[in-house]
Amino acid sequence: MCYRFYIDLFFKNRVKKEFSDKGILVPDSEFTTLSEPRDVYPSEKALVIAGSRGGMSAESMGWGFSNPVSKGLLANARSESIKEKPTFRESAFLRRCAIPASGFYEWDEYKARYKFFRTDEELLWLAGIYRMENGLKRFTVLTREAAGPMIPVHPRMPVTLSSFEVNTWISDAGFMDDLFRREPRYLSKVQDGGQISMDLGI
Repeated sequence: MCYRFYIDLFFKNRVKKEFSDKGILVPDSEFTTLSEPRDVYPSEKALVIAGSRGGMSAESMGWGFSNPVSKGLLANARSESIKEKPTFRESAFLRRCAIPASGFYEWDEYKARYKFFRTDEELLWLAGIYRMENGLKRFTVLTREAAGPMIPVHPRMPVTLSSFEVNTWISDAGFMDDLFRREPRYLSKVQDGGQISMDLGI
């Protein structure tokens, strides 16, 4: 799953470089707050990239769709079923987004926490969808069956994107099936207080 991701000390500089390369404008008022090192939880605001008339734009969105059957938030959506489920279907076809992060956390059945991040120290892009709720845009992170080093930790993992795939994901609904079928990219896995291990990841 993905119920917490994090932003580290290098995030701001990486975001500036990546966004500049992609021609994405970020409002200073939002960038300053949303790029500070922190853990990001469902219900909080995060920096999200979405489509615009000029290509792509960055803005603040809240994490989690409102849940129609409970008080909790839908922080994740299964990629295997988003095109069929009424809660996600329209957003899947019309409102896709990408969430930049330094990495994300997951816990195993013994409550041990692991950190997952890119091996090349570049931004990790989470694939998401979004919608408008009460005047605020809200996003949810897509997940898939676990692969590589995620398998012993948790049965689900976020769907991630390479930097060069962000525009295609946002602008081309036909890219969904290819993205969901492919093997995940390489990631590093670190257990808190433990050593780094390298394996197939995201």
